[in-house]
Amino acid sequence: MAILGSLLFAMIFALLSPQIREWFAAALVSDGEWMNKFAPYSYVLLAVILIVPIFAVLGVFNAPKPAEPENPLARYKADDVMGD
Repeated sequence: MAILGSLLFAMIFALLSPQIREWFAAALVSDGEWMNKFAPYSYVLLAVILIVPIFAVLGVFNAPKPAEPENPLARYKADDVMGD
């Protein structure tokens, strides 16, 4: 989590530079043109990229909990087993 915060902090300072902002805007425009050029396929690809992580998170949170392994020493805790 600290790495993500550090990257976001660095990105704020990187976006202050006008050259990087121009490059970023040009990249977004070219991506938009690419999506319109390959219309139905690019939107399906975008949907897959956005939806698959959501299903992955739901799968992790809704996965069945593993059963607790049986304690092999539990039978020796009874008083009748450990007689003096």
